[in-house]
Parts: sequence; structure tokens; C-alpha cells
Amino acid sequence: MDIQELKRRLPLPQLLLQLGLFDFFPQEGLYKCPLHKEQCGESFSLSLKGDAWLWNCFGACRAGGDEISLIEKSQGLTRRAAILRFHELLSETPKVRLSESLELQPKPAPDRRSVLFPSDLREGTRLELECLARLRRVDFWAVAAMQQLGVLKFGTVRGCLCWIVMDASRRCAEARRLDGLEFSNGAKVHTLLGSDKSWAVGVQLFAGLTRAFTRVLLVEGSGDLVAAFHWAHRFSNDCQPVAMLGAGLKRIHPDALEQLRGKSVRIVPHDDPAGRGAVEAWRTQLQSVGCTVYAFWMTNIQKADGSRGKDLNDTTDCGPETARKMEALFLWR
Repeated sequence: MDIQELKRRLPLPQLLLQLGLFDFFPQEGLYKCPLHKEQCGESFSLSLKGDAWLWNCFGACRAGGDEISLIEKSQGLTRRAAILRFHELLSETPKVRLSESLELQPKPAPDRRSVLFPSDLREGTRLELECLARLRRVDFWAVAAMQQLGVLKFGTVRGCLCWIVMDASRRCAEARRLDGLEFSNGAKVHTLLGSDKSWAVGVQLFAGLTRAFTRVLLVEGSGDLVAAFHWAHRFSNDCQPVAMLGAGLKRIHPDALEQLRGKSVRIVPHDDPAGRGAVEAWRTQLQSVGCTVYAFWMTNIQKADGSRGKDLNDTTDCGPETARKMEALFLWR
């Protein structure tokens, strides 16, 4: 196994936790140096550059580098010995602590790339669910249903309390800040490391409930997924909201397609060139597994501030006329 694969499977934040240098799951930011806490204070920096994690101490020790250099520095090893120790640590990697309900969910196959979940991944409190409902302008029971089905969790990502969309497969997860602000890098969303974005989030539900649904509402992005649960809660009890996390993801994972085999699928894309391209790509793949497919476009949607809406997420900020249009969305078999 090459070094890049080692780093992918045991990235720096998880390595710090496993080595006992941190007693919590660190994100990007500044911390007390775990190598020289008394000398350096809060001068230990963690940063993610592309797919690579780096650490630096700007205090007394003036050290830094990648996962290998951390093992070298913390355990007094040569680089060759540190690489061998990295291999050993990978085989000793502990399971991420999960909530009781997640422990009952199907485990990923041994050869599947694992998503790096935050160590405090959990179900949200009522207050957190209410906060999310207000933030996204949706009914409380819509987000409660997401949590009940295993599509919604909460945890600390990049140092911020976040709501996280995922499903029972644990193949893909995306986080957004619960305060509605952007992350420190200016991004609104953060895809968790190890996610396979070809997976349709929400396609595999907790407790095997996937088979209970014959109709599927396929949307684009985590914001639209919350909106889909909002409208499904109001107008339909037999429709399964599912999301691809981006219109640029034209390929649907074969295992996800198999979960959708033979179902009636209504796609609600963003009304832009990327959305139109995604519809055609997704339609072809869905039809190949016996799905009936129809696209429902968000046209002539006016938001409360008078601006034009282009996606399902925008419909939760509209008036009664838009609600009537949304009811029509669910009138299909």
C-alpha cells in the first residue's frame, strides 16, 4: 500500500486521535501543540490543502509536515520506521463512535472506502431540530422524519456544529453549519472525507424501509433534500426523497440504481444548464433499471422577496400559490 493510500485511509485528524495526542476529533484550526503543550500554547495548526492534511507548530518546536512526520516527531522514529508504524496503526484503527441507532445500520463492505465521520456524530436534540427547521424554513416534522429514517445526523465538522445528510449505507455524507454561515474556507457545504458522491443520499433507509416506497423524488443537493421532505410530509406519505449531491455528478452508483429498480421517479432539478444536463444523464440510467421517469421543473417560482426561484429549496420561501404547485408535484403514480 503506497503512502498516499495510507494517508487517505488514516488522515491526520484521525491519526492524532488514535495516537492519543488529542482526546477529541480535531478539525482545521489552532490548538495547543500536543508535542510541547507547555512550551507552545495554542500554536498547533491543522489545515486541509486539497486532499492533503498538514500540521505546523508556530511555537517553540517549529515543527510541521504530514502524517508521516507527525509519527516521526511524536515517537522519535526515522522516516522508514514511521512508515512501518503507519501501516501498523492502520490495522489498529478503531471504529468511529456512532449513535446507538447507527450501530444497527448495515456496515460497509471491508473493501469500500469509508467516510470519515466526526467522533460526535449523533441524533439531534429537539432544540437542534427546531433550529434546523427555522433555518431551512420547513416544518419541524419534516426534519424529524429525516432523523427517524437515518437521513439526518448532527456533529462537529471543521470546528462548527453541523447538520449532516447521509443514509443507512454510510457511503456519502455532506455537512452544513447549523448557524447557516459559511465554513472558514468560504464554502456553504463540506463533503465528508471518503464520500462517494455518485451515491444517491437517502436511497437506503434505516431499518430496511426502502422497500416500503414505490415513488421516489430525486433532487439535487442537501438543501433540496430537506425541502423534499418538507413537501412530502405535507402532501404524500408514500414518497421517498433522495438526493444527488451536485448536478455535475452524472453517474449514479450501480448499487444505488439497484435500490431504485422498478420505482416511479420524479426528478426535480435546478432550473439551469447543469440541472438540465443532469436530468438527461439520470433519466437514461434510471430507465435502464426499469424506472418510470418524469422531470418536474421549478418554473415561474417567485420567492417572498420577489426574486425568481430556481430550485426546490427556494419553494419553502414562497406563498400559498407555490404551495398549490407543490401539491401537484406529488400527484403521480
